[in-house]
Amino acid sequence: MKKTSDKKVIVITGANAGIGIETLRGLLDENTKIVMACRDAEKSAPVCASFEKASGCDVDLMQLDLANLKSIEVFADAFNKKYDRLDVLINNAGVFCRKHTLTKDGFETTMGVNYYGTVYLTHLLLPAILDTGKARIVNLSSGAYYGGKLKLNKPSLGARSNFPAYAASKLALMYFSFELAARLKDRGVTVNSVNPGHSVTGIFPSDTWYWRLANKMIAGRAQTNEQAARTSIYAAIADELTGVTGKYLENGAITPVRENIFDAQMQKRLWASTCKTLDIDVDII
Repeated sequence: MKKTSDKKVIVITGANAGIGIETLRGLLDENTKIVMACRDAEKSAPVCASFEKASGCDVDLMQLDLANLKSIEVFADAFNKKYDRLDVLINNAGVFCRKHTLTKDGFETTMGVNYYGTVYLTHLLLPAILDTGKARIVNLSSGAYYGGKLKLNKPSLGARSNFPAYAASKLALMYFSFELAARLKDRGVTVNSVNPGHSVTGIFPSDTWYWRLANKMIAGRAQTNEQAARTSIYAAIADELTGVTGKYLENGAITPVRENIFDAQMQKRLWASTCKTLDIDVDII
């Protein structure tokens, strides 16, 4: 039987570290029920317990591996059986892979987690989101979308590894956010993209001298993870964003995107291609 509650239900992927944990901290209060959707449940359990003990608030840990479509299905099924609605979905989790690797489902890992896994999770949680009435979907993008290139006729949209794959995954997620926002605009659900800015999250590799140097340079001008989480929190709960959808947020404000990068036809084609890849009805919404 589903658990009903008058508390706001929030799902945060990758909530056990980095920006995710600070987003959780900023949203946790007595009127919320936060679900930590994390790949390593054993590693995340102490984090969950510490938040519950310190705050006395409800935190629920559920296992989710965005690199595995079956894991996403298991998570969504368990969530939909346990909860009767979802007020806020924050797609925070992401990876950066220096070397070319594949997920269990055959996607390049960066694209598989940051894009395909996130899209599939959102799709499977849509019934709970739509049942809520005024839900919000927050997708963490990056300024890296500036450098993204997508090739719809190539496996994993042409991505191979390293920064090109990361940038492509964030561009693809921006396209998805805009298309989903347009499709849900009359359903009471808002969809917005967030650029958290530079912070030391541990997402970048440190196994070569040049990446260790790059990480030091990033750390020298980076904000804290708490500061980086502020825009996600703003997108999730700010009253002034009620009904605001299809936007890109940066530094706690709506920010124009680089229009020359986006193509309306590419947005539609990517939606159709992604639905085919994930075996989703293209007109499901």
